[in-house]
Order: sequence, then structure tokens, then C-alpha cells
Amino acid sequence: MSTERSLLIRRAEQSDTAALALLLLDESYPIDLKVMGDAEKSVGEQFTYLIEDTKPFGFVSAGRSDLGESSLGQIAALYLAQEYRYQGIGRKLLVRGLSVLKLRKFDSAHIWADAEIACPFASLGFEPDGSRRAVNGKNIFHQIGYRLSLGAYF
Repeated sequence: MSTERSLLIRRAEQSDTAALALLLLDESYPIDLKVMGDAEKSVGEQFTYLIEDTKPFGFVSAGRSDLGESSLGQIAALYLAQEYRYQGIGRKLLVRGLSVLKLRKFDSAHIWADAEIACPFASLGFEPDGSRRAVNGKNIFHQIGYRLSLGAYF
């Protein structure tokens, strides 16, 4: 008998704000508060999708890049609860975000990743683009930017 879960990725609604915030409270997830504000809503240039079985356990937020390039989209936030990691679920969620950027006519995607670890998105084709930033969450941490050509990916 299969124990495979039925997972749903859907566009987040304003009513999902509390559930998304609870996800981040469960762990010490370092995230810029402005990005969290964007991730909690799906309005304007930001589009947030959540993944759930009986309740939400992850989300991706995609939209216009904060680097000021009109053809550059950005994965502004990507989160998956610890117990769902290393099962290919995060990759599916990230690909949904990339699909949203492609549908919105962006040429490339940008994502920030912790400077302390190797690029977790290299297997998808993301490469370092030379951008760097410091984010002040619970602690200050440093990030490196990675870029992917959406035309080459899709």
C-alpha cells in the first residue's frame, strides 16, 4: 500500500498570512522582514504560492527583482519545513516560482542564498552573479546572489 501524500501547490491568499507566519516561527529562519512582508501577500508584483497537505508547510514568493533590472525576476522567499526537506518537494516549489517568473515575461531569475553554504540551486543551473548583501534578521547574515536564464531552463 502506498503512503504517498497528496500535496497541493496553490496561490496564497490573504487568509493564509497567519499560517505562513507560523511556519517561520517554528524555526529560526533568517529572513529579511521586508521580504517576509512580501511573502505574506500575493498582490502587485509579488506572487506567493504555498504547498500543503493537511496544512501549509512551505512557500515560494516570486516577483520583480530588487536589483533594478526590468527583465530580472526574483525568488524573494523560499521556505520548506525541516521534515519535508531532501525529498524533492523544495525543488518542485522552486520550479513553480520560476514558472511564475517565466509567465510574467522575465528573462532571468535571481535568488539570494546564504554565503556560508554552497549554492543549493546549482543543480537547476543557477550561477553566482557577483551580487552580495547583508540581511539583518535575528542576526546579521551575508548572502550571495545567483542567476538563471529562464529561456535556457524552460
